[in-house]
Amino acid sequence: MFDKKNRVKFLALALFTGSSLYASSLLNGVSLLVDEEPITLYEIHALAKKEHIPVQQAVDILIKKCLKDVETKRLGIDADEFEVSEEIQSIAIKNNMSSYELIRLVYSKGMSEEEYRKNIAQTIKDRKLFGRLFQDKGAKADQSKVINNYFDKLKAKANIEIIRKP
Repeated sequence: MFDKKNRVKFLALALFTGSSLYASSLLNGVSLLVDEEPITLYEIHALAKKEHIPVQQAVDILIKKCLKDVETKRLGIDADEFEVSEEIQSIAIKNNMSSYELIRLVYSKGMSEEEYRKNIAQTIKDRKLFGRLFQDKGAKADQSKVINNYFDKLKAKANIEIIRKP
């Protein structure tokens, strides 16, 4: 079927393809499950590289984000399109521009409108979540302390499963 020269080429190509697929499955593989929500190796390493931080710090940030997302879902906190559009309008007005000009500025910075709207929706959800936290604590509470304590309690109750070490 193959002569010796072509057989060696075929085996080399098969070995290369197999190792590439294995390496990509490791990179894209799930590293952690936080209350059934996956955090991938790719997310961890991409955040560490983007923010120039150690991998463990990226893991901690992603765990906190995951806990926040799970808690937001549990409490039924959401941001609808109307709220997002209002927030964009408010940001534009504060910066003496129209919504259209703001979106153009967002595009010029390399972000799509969809991505920007997702970020705004997340900001609204965070505001609602943290608003609930501070309702009970009063105006004199140290906000960063309250937030850290809240996430520490969530992390202690959460089911965090390590699938593959980052």
